[in-house]
Amino acid sequence: MSNNVYIGVPNGVVLCVDEALGHGQYRGRIYHRYADGAIPVGASLAMLRVMEDLFDEIRFPSPAVRERSFVETDGL
Repeated sequence: MSNNVYIGVPNGVVLCVDEALGHGQYRGRIYHRYADGAIPVGASLAMLRVMEDLFDEIRFPSPAVRERSFVETDGL
């Protein structure tokens, strides 16, 4: 796509699912106002991680106690 234009709200994310890979996995693109164009994502978990990184970066929604994460870390 040559003319990527984000038309969503300032703190929103547009998720475009391009392909169902089977077993609950999908491939697609993510758009948000802070990126110049599409962010390709290769699987469902990657989509969540890209969106989670964005939300942490812009601090929206603000985490109540600590950074949000889908991956457990040792010692926390």
